[in-house]
Amino acid sequence: MINQNSHWTLMTVCVATLAGVAGCGDNSKSNNAEDQAVVAEESTQPVLGEPVAETSIHLPENDLASVLAEDFGTINSPEPLSGEALYDRHCSGCHNAGLGHPGTMMLEKRGFGDEAPLEQRAELPAEFVKQIVRQGLIEMPPFRSTDITDADLDRLADYLANN
Repeated sequence: MINQNSHWTLMTVCVATLAGVAGCGDNSKSNNAEDQAVVAEESTQPVLGEPVAETSIHLPENDLASVLAEDFGTINSPEPLSGEALYDRHCSGCHNAGLGHPGTMMLEKRGFGDEAPLEQRAELPAEFVKQIVRQGLIEMPPFRSTDITDADLDRLADYLANN
C-alpha cells in the first residue's frame, strides 16, 4: 500500500514529468502566416487549432457488420439450442466421462460408478436436474437465470432425463 508521503512524491514526479514533456520542442513562435502554412503542408501530423479533415471509410460489400452477423449468427438465432448442445456448453466441462472432469470425479467418489457421467445416468429426473442447477450442490455452483434461461434449462433437463 502506498503511504501518504509516497503518494505525494509520486504525484510530484508525474506533474514534473508532464511539465517537462510539455516544454520540449521548439518554443519559437512564428507570427508569419506563410511560415505556419508551409509547416502545416509539410507535416503529416495535425496542427493544433486547425480543423482535421473528415475521412470516410468505404468497406467492401461484405462489410464488418455482415461478416460478424455470419460468424455470430447463432447468437441471435431464432432456433433455440438443443438439450445436447446446452449440455455441451454448460455441463460437459465438469460432467463428461474421464479424468479432469471434477463433477464426474466427485460423483464417482460418492458411489455412482459407471453412472457418474451425467449423460450415462439411467434415472435422472428433470425436476431434480433443474433444482441442482439453480441451487448448486457441494462444489457445483448455482446457475442463475442469466447464466441459463428457464427455457434452456427445461430443454437441458429433459435431455438428461431422457438420454
